Amino acid sequence: MFGAAWPNLPLNKPQIQIHQIIFFSVKLVVAVNPPERLADIGEVVTFNCSVRGHPVTNVRWAKNARLLSDTGRLRVIARNQLMVTSVKREDHGLYQCFASNDRDAAQGTAQLLIGGNNPPEFLHTFENVTVNPGSPVSLKCSASGNPLPQITWSLDGAQ
Repeated sequence: MFGAAWPNLPLNKPQIQIHQIIFFSVKLVVAVNPPERLADIGEVVTFNCSVRGHPVTNVRWAKNARLLSDTGRLRVIARNQLMVTSVKREDHGLYQCFASNDRDAAQGTAQLLIGGNNPPEFLHTFENVTVNPGSPVSLKCSASGNPLPQITWSLDGAQ
């Protein structure tokens, strides 16, 4: 005769169940795309921050190591995207996306370069100066742009 032995389990007797919740984290890795962007003055530039890892509790953007806040032209969209509208010359620099959690932090970077045809812009201009006849006078004027602007001087309509 063949058979099997089964332990006698009382019916309707409570059993103990143990549940555990395990928290884990995966190392954060951050990349910003595109990693380099050449833009003309007036363009719209968008950087996307891709974060891998778990958990991601905080994402912040910085320019040249200074944290950014939303302004009229610099806007963080859905925390993983930075949009620079109507690019200006002073927008060039290094943009960083920082991601963090309680145990880890990581960053990705992208560079915004200003190039192409940029309209002329005065860097130094002068104010009206009154001098006595025969006295020396010094006036400073400089401009930037691409192509580099030509500066000409005239007095009473004559060069």
